[in-house]
Amino acid sequence: MAVRTRIFLVRAGSSLTQSPPLGLMILSSILRAGGYRPEIFDCLIHPQRADDLLRECRENPPLWVGFSAMTPEFPAVAALARRVKAIDPTLPCVLGGIHGSFLPESSLTEAPFDVVVIGEGENRVLPLTKMIEEQGRRFDDLPQAAFRDEHGEIVVNATKAPPTDMNDVPFPDWSAVNIEDYQRHTWQLVKRGRRIAPVLTSRGCCYQCSFCANPVHHGRQFRPRDPQRVVDEIEWLVRQYGVDEIQIADDNFNADLNHAKAVLREIVRRQLPIVWKPPEGIRLEHFDEEFLALVVASGAYQVGFGIESACPEILTNINRTMNFTRAVEILRRYKAAGLSTFGYFILGLPGETMDTLRRTLTFALTSPLDHVHVSLCVPYPGSPIFADLETKGVLHHRWDEYRHFHVFPVSTLPGDYLKRFHRLFYFRFYLRPRHALLLAKEMWLTGFGGIFRVAWKYLGTR
Repeated sequence: MAVRTRIFLVRAGSSLTQSPPLGLMILSSILRAGGYRPEIFDCLIHPQRADDLLRECRENPPLWVGFSAMTPEFPAVAALARRVKAIDPTLPCVLGGIHGSFLPESSLTEAPFDVVVIGEGENRVLPLTKMIEEQGRRFDDLPQAAFRDEHGEIVVNATKAPPTDMNDVPFPDWSAVNIEDYQRHTWQLVKRGRRIAPVLTSRGCCYQCSFCANPVHHGRQFRPRDPQRVVDEIEWLVRQYGVDEIQIADDNFNADLNHAKAVLREIVRRQLPIVWKPPEGIRLEHFDEEFLALVVASGAYQVGFGIESACPEILTNINRTMNFTRAVEILRRYKAAGLSTFGYFILGLPGETMDTLRRTLTFALTSPLDHVHVSLCVPYPGSPIFADLETKGVLHHRWDEYRHFHVFPVSTLPGDYLKRFHRLFYFRFYLRPRHALLLAKEMWLTGFGGIFRVAWKYLGTR
């Protein structure tokens, strides 16, 4: 029998925006360096790739198939895994990603995966592959994994896997995808470059916001990559792929202000012809004048901040604090430096009332913010809010509805009121002349199609 070296890495589902599958691309680099032939099937951006996957599984099956899923994507991923198993029940199917990491047992119950890898996969993808080569679908020795034993019972191996050393993480395997696919489709609604690519400079977050699952998934220890290596990757993307805009994909780029400065300082030193922004936002309170100067000098054009609520009592409920007087001062400093400012707000947080919603809207309207992103609070698996509501038995498990425009019983406010206020927030903000003009400018620079499509669906007007 010929030795199988092909490995299929898959994502599926639907999303308002589509960015490159950075995690799968990193795994692809590791597997390729290990002598295997990984292939990425991004069925999220190309739904027809699901048929290609099934055909390849039938005609030239791989060693194993790996699926990655965030919570809203899980139903589509599970359905595709069932179709793979219908072709060959013995073909190992592996689930990774944040959903399976927090709900490994239910993931095995709801779909025919052979194993769920809990947490980061970089350290375990090669041992997992060797395990499959040597013993098929037996995963007893794989740390931080869930699987079924020989009796069909679900077993969770709680042995901790070591955290990924970020300096051992290779560059993502851009040869496994077509970079142009992620320029043609809606990715970032606001952009300046012609060709965009994401770059990861760190993992881990020491904060404990109760609506967020990422610190639990990636750990609370901030793990930076060496700034030289980060900028080596950026320079490689510029020279190899003609990238002229970088999206810093960190959960918290400036958690360590000195590390963020070192990355930006190196970009400036090399005089790289790029612009950049942090789409996940940066910490507003981690600020000094040197950082601001480096942000500008390195080519940033927009900075976003997770404000969430303008009410101290609501922030206390989600383990956040903010000095709003200082926050407004810092926002003015960014604006005075010529940067576009973006505020992220969440409605319907624990303890939310009609009064706290109005106070948050008033803050947004009177602040120096140029743009806002407003979402409803979603209790994602792995977050403290999810754990609390799951214990109370008030959550449904229709995972594809775990998106920012669905209402969940996080606060006591009626769902219909939250939906109306969500629309009102956007309309009140962008009907102000200054904000309307800024939005028109962004649409002119970026293109009208993507913004209209997402706004139409996001605001629920169809």
